[in-house]
Amino acid sequence: MILPLPPEYAAIDSMLDQINSCLDDLEERNDALNGKLHELLESNRQARAEFRAKMNEGLAEGQQQHTCCPDPVAD
Repeated sequence: MILPLPPEYAAIDSMLDQINSCLDDLEERNDALNGKLHELLESNRQARAEFRAKMNEGLAEGQQQHTCCPDPVAD
């Protein structure tokens, strides 16, 4: 036979349930934010890689122009 909880324990049990519910909500929000941050990080990495590729492409084109067309002032 299970005896009913005294009112003090019932109040504590209710508060613990509320705390647990709040912690679950915080955990869900944290997981959602963590996922968004990973997406942002990956997007940032991709943008930086594309930027580097364009910069390297521009540098390569500049070197090609420099080697095929001598600087008239240098002569």
